[in-house]
Amino acid sequence: MGILRLFLAITVVIAHVGQMPYVNALIGGPQAVQVFFMISGFYMALVLNEKYDRAGPFYWARISKLYSFYFVALAVAIFVAGATGTNHFTAILTGDWDLPSKTLAVMSNLFIVGSDWILFAYPSPDGLAFTSSFTTQAPRFDEVVYLIPAWSLPLEMAFYLIAPFVVRRPGALLGLAALSVISRYFTYQFFGAGDPWSYRFFPSELIFFIIGVGGYYTYRQVRCWRLTPALGWAGLIWLIALMVWIGRYAPISQAVPFSKYGLIFYLSAACALPFIFAATKDVKFDRAVGEFSYPIYLVHIVVVLAFLEPGAPQLNGPTIVAISVLAGMAITPIGQALHRTMLKTPAIFVRRRSGIVGAAE
Repeated sequence: MGILRLFLAITVVIAHVGQMPYVNALIGGPQAVQVFFMISGFYMALVLNEKYDRAGPFYWARISKLYSFYFVALAVAIFVAGATGTNHFTAILTGDWDLPSKTLAVMSNLFIVGSDWILFAYPSPDGLAFTSSFTTQAPRFDEVVYLIPAWSLPLEMAFYLIAPFVVRRPGALLGLAALSVISRYFTYQFFGAGDPWSYRFFPSELIFFIIGVGGYYTYRQVRCWRLTPALGWAGLIWLIALMVWIGRYAPISQAVPFSKYGLIFYLSAACALPFIFAATKDVKFDRAVGEFSYPIYLVHIVVVLAFLEPGAPQLNGPTIVAISVLAGMAITPIGQALHRTMLKTPAIFVRRRSGIVGAAE
């Protein structure tokens, strides 16, 4: 599903850049992220059923992948921000905030943890406080975050935490799916359907991960069909065409993500994912381009914000999107190298302790 993941990442870039001809923001950044959650659910069910029989190695593989690319993107963000005269850490540490507020801001920058919580809180004069709409409060935590898109990573991590215990249990999945739908209903009733409740609250977003898990089990049933590759490529083309068409003629409101066209898109993605994976899983090109999606998703905001700085060159939207994509591609080999190093780390410790090579693999 590499081509699809790359297209979704570029969709998020376009949503943040704007100024694009022919389309507003394709399907919109929130919808692209939610399909990423579906894909994550699919892959986690895949690896837990076919690769990992223990939770420990699974956790380390996932965390090392998230953090390896995150640290590289963060280093780029800090360098670029410093070059433009911005230092978020100085602003946090010298700000008139209480210790919990400063701790949350630093932790969300350095270690990802809290990157979603900052969208439900703000540093009020009386201390760290809850807010149902972070965009209406001042100051805002997200204004001192180097990698704003990292808010979605704690949601991924929360799903990784529970995945080994639920993806093989249909009853647990159905129960969690029901609770997720109930969560969305009540949060919409109490707080509204706008940001951050529309797509950043993990209990409500859990349904998308579970849909992806269901997609994996569908794939297991249909992978022997002779028409599966043809259906997969047709599904991929349909999804991309639908994303472009919706962006051009029926843009989905972020505040009401479950509009008629939104539901058509989600349903299409849920049905297509098993077939797309079956068609592309052995295609080297698809796998290669998919490796760019996560780095592009992380680092593009650095490029976008850099060109919003006073005195920055005035470039059009397509040019900024192109630079963002190239930046993500450029850091990919570095992130991959760091990921390989991190994957070996537990094995080194095990060898030193017990002499068993590869015991942590």
